[in-house]
Amino acid sequence: GLLDRQAILPHGIHLRAGDLERLRDSGASIVHCPVVFARDGEALRSFARYRDFGIRIAMGTDTAPPDMLDNLRQGLYLCRVADGGNTASAADFYNAATLGGAAALARDDVGRLSPGAQADITVFDLGGFHLGPFIDPIKTMVLAGTGRDFTHSWIAGRPVMIDREI
Repeated sequence: GLLDRQAILPHGIHLRAGDLERLRDSGASIVHCPVVFARDGEALRSFARYRDFGIRIAMGTDTAPPDMLDNLRQGLYLCRVADGGNTASAADFYNAATLGGAAALARDDVGRLSPGAQADITVFDLGGFHLGPFIDPIKTMVLAGTGRDFTHSWIAGRPVMIDREI
């Protein structure tokens, strides 16, 4: 009875035979925190496999510094190494961080910009030289950005950071 739609499980990297089926069938969510495990040479095997199997995946940080973009980027790289190819995209990881997190919490008022949602918004500065060539906003942000590239933030429509000032 532990696994159900409300269960949110951290990491999910040490699973045995049959665990993927139990996770999928229960509707439980995995919160993937790749940086903390990559530091010790471990990784989820793999994000794309879990996603394709129908397991709900959200993203977390679980370490310091708590830079979500670092987790998205390293998660993407580890997924591609584990799978031996391009099985997931920057957008897949971004969606896990936004829509996946909202789904894990069973909330349709967060993780998206739409009527009735909480209006949690961040502004990412795409003008930094360190970002390299501009490909598309999500790919550029995930592959080259850091938390320091965010300039503004609103939570539930209330400004909490303007021009990098809290």
